[in-house]
Amino acid sequence: MKYYFLLFIVLSVSTLFYNCEKDDICLDSEPKTSRLIIRFKDALDNTQFKSVATLAVQGIGNSAVLNFGTTDSIAIPLNAATDLSQFKFFKNYNETTQNSDQCDFSYTRTDEFVSRACGYRTVFENLSPSIVTDTDNWILSYEIVHTTLNNEDEKHLIIYH
Repeated sequence: MKYYFLLFIVLSVSTLFYNCEKDDICLDSEPKTSRLIIRFKDALDNTQFKSVATLAVQGIGNSAVLNFGTTDSIAIPLNAATDLSQFKFFKNYNETTQNSDQCDFSYTRTDEFVSRACGYRTVFENLSPSIVTDTDNWILSYEIVHTTLNNEDEKHLIIYH
């Protein structure tokens, strides 16, 4: 009887280890859908990064506002359901000198399988920004550094102001 009990325990434990796979847990180190990394530079001295005072970003058609404070770099999520994301970039947000510019980002999307636990991530390719011209643009120009967004380790876009 002890033999059967011992055999039962050994088989049970081995079954537990055999059925647990790496794909059962989505690790933080697994790749995820990348956000758009934007750095801001001085339009007059394009060698220097320049912070934007009280920067906020709002998606067109979205009530949520991402408030970044005063910074020279941000990461914003693109819409993985469409090939276009539109944002308003606010300089001096909620101040009397507030100024907003609209930036549209078009791209193509590719869904990439990560693992069974993590599912899919979206890779954005052929990034093409455009600035909507108004009477008082604070965003003067931009430079595309990488047209493919597949990680958040490097900047994808530089905005000059």
